[in-house]
Amino acid sequence: MAESLEKLARTLGVSTELLEGLDAAMTERLGTRGILEKLLEKNEGAVAALLVSINSKGEDAHRVQSALRDMLFWQERELNKVLADEPGRDNFEKAASLAKKMARVGKGMFLKKDHIKAIFTARPPKNLLSYLKYKDVDDLLANQD
Repeated sequence: MAESLEKLARTLGVSTELLEGLDAAMTERLGTRGILEKLLEKNEGAVAALLVSINSKGEDAHRVQSALRDMLFWQERELNKVLADEPGRDNFEKAASLAKKMARVGKGMFLKKDHIKAIFTARPPKNLLSYLKYKDVDDLLANQD
């Protein structure tokens, strides 16, 4: 377990002690042991699957980075093909139009307005404000749910 926590700590850029405290707190509150270890195993599985999907299993970091970049460019081209038929002046508006068509929003858990206000005040969503034609975050929150 200690080796797993050390690896996760390096990945996250935090101390092993912090993760040990987090693991102890989760065990105490949830009554389940090894949550962080399971998370690391799941992450390693996802990385392995990604490396297989880009045909880069066991290669050096430079080749993996190159393969990821190629995959990203391919996905962007595919997205642009889909967006080409959507209404809108630019790709942001086209993506928003597509998202509205695809979304099936029903009951669910959503952020409270004070939480989203804190997030949006710290990092205003300029494209969203422009797209919805609001001058600032306060204007957006006053008119949207």
